[in-house]
Amino acid sequence: MKKIIFAIIAILSISLSGCKKDKEVKDVKTIKIGGLFSITGNWSSLGKNSQEAMNLALVDVNNYLRETGSEYQFETVVYDTQLDTSSAKSAIQLGFSQKDVRFFIGPQSSAEVAAIREYANNNNILIMSQGSTASSLAIPNDAIFRFCPGDAVEGAAMSRTMYTNGKRVVISLSRNDAGNIGLQTSVGTSFSALGGQVDAISPYATNQSDFTAIIQQLRTKIQQYSTTYGA
Repeated sequence: MKKIIFAIIAILSISLSGCKKDKEVKDVKTIKIGGLFSITGNWSSLGKNSQEAMNLALVDVNNYLRETGSEYQFETVVYDTQLDTSSAKSAIQLGFSQKDVRFFIGPQSSAEVAAIREYANNNNILIMSQGSTASSLAIPNDAIFRFCPGDAVEGAAMSRTMYTNGKRVVISLSRNDAGNIGLQTSVGTSFSALGGQVDAISPYATNQSDFTAIIQQLRTKIQQYSTTYGA
């Protein structure tokens, strides 16, 4: 993550800068880079790590720019999306309209990326997601760049690993969003093609908080297949 943002800022600084080290810089221009992270919601582990990596990269790059006498510096503006599509859309709109942010790291999930994609395209905003994997979002010539393997690659790799390790049944369950459903589908297709059996449970709602029924359903299926195939 730190390398990603470092590369983004470095490219921008090279294209905008070109100042010599011994040049005295009087008026420093600030370029804002936004972060669309889940800090307090679901998947906050990645959100907090991403925010910290972004802060570390910012210090490194700004130190370098000061040493070279550049007239540019960068600052970050982080928005807590809580992995919610409406919050992600509101955040990018606020960042662009109120703070003139034209570069964003995140959002983390494919559902959030899908929610902001049209707005980013229409306003020439560069989006670089560190977590989105949905194959449905692999769209040419849009404003979205992603660094994770797509779910087609991910699902095939996971399936082959499980099958090679002797697993012959997969019980799959996913959150009801583009990235997770895409991965569930990819795993199911790949594992079945290898000769395995797939039991796909219907995805659960993004706002679901009570998993009692789902856990019981999983327990029943595990007991059923363990009787047939062994634990």
